Amino acid sequence: MVLLPYLLALIPLFIPASHTRWSLFLSTLVVGATVASLGHIRHLVWAGNAGLLLLGNRLGARSFRLPRGLLFFHLFLALAGWSLRLPSLVSTGYTAQEETREFLDHLATLPPGRIFASLQIANALCWLNPGLSQWIYGIFQMGVARNETEWERITRDVVRPLQLVNQGGEEALKFFAQHRVIYALLEQEGDARLIRTLQKAGCQEEKRGLSYTLFLLRDCLEPPIP
Repeated sequence: MVLLPYLLALIPLFIPASHTRWSLFLSTLVVGATVASLGHIRHLVWAGNAGLLLLGNRLGARSFRLPRGLLFFHLFLALAGWSLRLPSLVSTGYTAQEETREFLDHLATLPPGRIFASLQIANALCWLNPGLSQWIYGIFQMGVARNETEWERITRDVVRPLQLVNQGGEEALKFFAQHRVIYALLEQEGDARLIRTLQKAGCQEEKRGLSYTLFLLRDCLEPPIP
């Protein structure tokens, strides 16, 4: 998975396509990557990479081929775009967010129970503490639908309630109480509204890390969770 972005960047070198179609695709890619570079510098490298491919396409024949010099430069840029991502992967590990070892160790020692978690840290919880039953904040639950009926049920019972929970307020507290959620593991910036709701309800902030905070919900919901 770490190598996947680099491998994807090489695909245009091997797929024959018409000059016009490749130009349209690569032009869109340049614009998209340039806009994305406002969020992270590595996307600027991808924009330059796609621009190089676009130049090679304009210089090439009907099928996509780069002159040797441009080919090596493309390989270099693709590798550079991947390597800019690598230090982040190494430093943050599987949580996709920097977090202290103390905080992760605390999550690993939580007793079994239902936990509501932001998506990125929820993925790590599967490894840190398999005994926790999770409500993952996200829409990937849609992927488990086997037919249209299940799709509609999951949308109604899982996705839409979760969207309301993210807004905070009474709906969030009702959701937690209804589903007997004991813990809420939230991103301090991204889940700020939900955090304020839990604080106003008197929920205990059990542990705070660099990027995340853990709330204990057992005693602050109505009706109380046994």
